[in-house]
Amino acid sequence: TSRALTAHQCAGAHRLKTTVLKLPITVKEKYIFYNIYTLFILLEFEKWKHEIEETHKCQFVKRTSTKKVNNIEYSYYYCHRSFYPRISGKGKRSLKNGGSVKIGKICPSYIKLHKKDNQLIVEYSSTHLWHQNEIGKLRLTTADRAQLAGKLSMGVPIQRVLNDVRDSMEGTTLKRLHLIEKRDLYNIKRDYNINKCFTNYGQNS
Repeated sequence: TSRALTAHQCAGAHRLKTTVLKLPITVKEKYIFYNIYTLFILLEFEKWKHEIEETHKCQFVKRTSTKKVNNIEYSYYYCHRSFYPRISGKGKRSLKNGGSVKIGKICPSYIKLHKKDNQLIVEYSSTHLWHQNEIGKLRLTTADRAQLAGKLSMGVPIQRVLNDVRDSMEGTTLKRLHLIEKRDLYNIKRDYNINKCFTNYGQNS
């Protein structure tokens, strides 16, 4: 059941409203908090989304493509922990070893983006349920993957890349990048079609 607005704020290029909604009876002691923003450029949305993910150690992913109805584009981003894991073949072994990021439920945290002309309406639910926000369960960002792929494509051995990343951790906030393992780098080599390192590093990966 919807309740009264608890806050209303106008600042710079966006407006913000905060609303409190009660959850279904199964978790009736909890509340969902969601905000509605008005933004004006997609770049501003991407920056805002990145800041939310960095601050709360979470990620939001699109499960379906953007829909367009009556000249309005609709995009829906789910918490990346939502839904069931896909298990088949080698995936079964991976699930037993490290566990899946998927929780088998739909986390109520989400981002809805409505775009019409140059205006973006963003609805954001900040409440996460049924999981902890763990750095180790995050995906590597596109920027981090591209940076690592650049090193691998130049022939830098995997162990050297791992050492460089771990050395860079000193004096900084722990991020998903600092937790990379060899399998992350092998996956990047596969996805970027990077086959072998150059011989000037004196070894293969």
